[in-house]
Amino acid sequence: MEPELRLVKTRTELESAKSVRHSVFVIEQNVPIEIEMDEYDALATHMICLLNGKTIGTGRLVRMQDGMKLGRVAVLPGYRKKGLGAEIVKWLLAKAGEMGTEEVYANVQMSALAFYEELGFRAVGDEFLEAGIEHVRMVRALD
Repeated sequence: MEPELRLVKTRTELESAKSVRHSVFVIEQNVPIEIEMDEYDALATHMICLLNGKTIGTGRLVRMQDGMKLGRVAVLPGYRKKGLGAEIVKWLLAKAGEMGTEEVYANVQMSALAFYEELGFRAVGDEFLEAGIEHVRMVRALD
């Protein structure tokens, strides 16, 4: 069955997105929950990726002072290496374009650098620590 990618519209869908993020970032990567679940959740455009009715992936867009930020992209462990992360990022890029954005940026974990490069992002600036994990800012112009 094909995954379904869609905009989060209900509180239940938002909670399912947060559940994926909690599993991936808080449990798996030891990101403190107070960093992972932040004040931008209320302002963000969230999406979910469902398979057979189960939320298995998520991501969000937030309009920040310095531009449109793509982030919180997560796929549950059993569903990785199947192209779902790329589909989530592409969906978010398309949504950002619909919102009138010409460029997006993301604070990307160094372990995901090649993944984002394959999706047309380029690193800008120096590496930095975020939640104890090495990151780099990456940007991508929208077509």
